[in-house]
Amino acid sequence: AVAAARLAVRDGAGQPQESKFLTTLADALRSRFERSGAAPDLDEAIAAGRRLVAVRGGGRFRDLTGLTTDLLVRFDRGHAPADLDEATAIARQAVQVAPPDVRLGALRLLDQLVSARFEVAGAPSDEDEVIATRRA
Repeated sequence: AVAAARLAVRDGAGQPQESKFLTTLADALRSRFERSGAAPDLDEAIAAGRRLVAVRGGGRFRDLTGLTTDLLVRFDRGHAPADLDEATAIARQAVQVAPPDVRLGALRLLDQLVSARFEVAGAPSDEDEVIATRRA
């Protein structure tokens, strides 16, 4: 499935269905990573997710939460602050575009990320954001 999705992405670049192909690729890589634990699959899923968000202009909740989750998983494995920072920034975008029925879940994910950033860096602004998120 991954090889076919890669071909579709390569051949569909710039085409109307490019976002569909990128979604399929990111999902296939994420699924394979969950089975195998192979870090390159997660890295490629993140790259596909970033490209998907860029192609669609960043306004699709599912795209944003998928990328956020992948970055959080990679942070949990490698503890790279850049992954946590990027995941947090994207989660903020996801909250802004979340449909009403999933907004609470989006806020919980943002709370989890900002809390983790506070634990890692201890920035007072993160603590303030945790408080604000929990009040939202």
